[in-house]
Amino acid sequence: MEKMAEKSRLLLPALFVAIYANWTPLVISGLLLIEIAESFNAPVGITGQMSTLSSTLAILGALLAGLISSRYSPRKILLAGLVLHLLSALGCGLAPSLGVLFIAFASSGLALAIVGPMISTLVGELIPTEERPQAMGYIISAATLTFIFGSPVVGFLEKLNGWRLGFLAYYLPIVVLAFLVAYRVIPTSSTSKGDTGLFSGMKGVLVDGSARACLLGMALTAATYYSLFFYSISFFRTRFGVPLAWASLLVSGINLISVGGSMSGGRLVNRFGRKNASVFGCLLAGLSSIGYVFAPSFMVSLGVVLFGAFVAGVRINAVTSLSLEQVSEFRGSMMSLNSASMNLGSVLGAGIGGYALLSGDWVLMGVSIGVMGVLAAAIIQLGATDPTIKG
Repeated sequence: MEKMAEKSRLLLPALFVAIYANWTPLVISGLLLIEIAESFNAPVGITGQMSTLSSTLAILGALLAGLISSRYSPRKILLAGLVLHLLSALGCGLAPSLGVLFIAFASSGLALAIVGPMISTLVGELIPTEERPQAMGYIISAATLTFIFGSPVVGFLEKLNGWRLGFLAYYLPIVVLAFLVAYRVIPTSSTSKGDTGLFSGMKGVLVDGSARACLLGMALTAATYYSLFFYSISFFRTRFGVPLAWASLLVSGINLISVGGSMSGGRLVNRFGRKNASVFGCLLAGLSSIGYVFAPSFMVSLGVVLFGAFVAGVRINAVTSLSLEQVSEFRGSMMSLNSASMNLGSVLGAGIGGYALLSGDWVLMGVSIGVMGVLAAAIIQLGATDPTIKG
């Protein structure tokens, strides 16, 4: 009994470490892209495509996880994803050529899409319904904290002995720790509740109207992430002349505000309901994306972005919590498709925002992406239901 109680207490920390490990390779590639390119005498534009390949595999990996989750337990799939991360860390750190590096790093995208949905699935299976939103806020914050705390460590290791140390002395140990803790703490009895048919889980999700509304809403609202967290920094530098040193601090500040939103989201979801919190979170994030490009001064624009970052944190918690309760017998497939929708939305946000900037200006970018958040709110309001609300 004492061992069971101890495992229960360690469950959330175990999932936290796993999600932290899951996002670590993106910190390394984002920060050290120039150093990696120089070591292989390759243009940065070419080396940067390893992230494109990784993102593409992340979408395919999420679909793969959705297929196999009706046959295998989320614990087994999670551990398999962490093994992929381990191989990626070794492959990247020891890569003798750029081609090998591309393959090794791409496997981290596949792993990311497997590990993330299984963590959400385990929250749904092992944590009581009323505690899930708060647990999701705790876990979602780990992804953001990876960038906040990981960046200085990775930068220090690169200066110590080159970019490879980031993969071998930071990414690899974190993955090993995540695997060992998950293996020991997560109950072996956690199983998927779906049928053993390979396509049964995906079919069960896609025929459900409420689940489809959640997936479409997630894809559209994920696009606003790029506007608030990436394009806003370039907007500040272009429109208001913000120096690069200050811009880097703003990145950390915006992400910290988002962590506060995701952590607060658990309480707000329990108070106002998963659906209501999702609708208002998507709506306000979308309006914030539109609002900051119209602001008359830097401080007003920054205030709108910080507010948008907070509600975006609430939104991701709320929409994920709402999705988690859809088609509970195929929860693994639902959360895998949710991850695919999120990745697809990020691609849409980057692509539409970039096209808008090429075709028009910052105003067109903000409006184009912001409208997607407003549409997400409408779709969830009209099409989704919260299964935890009786009657």
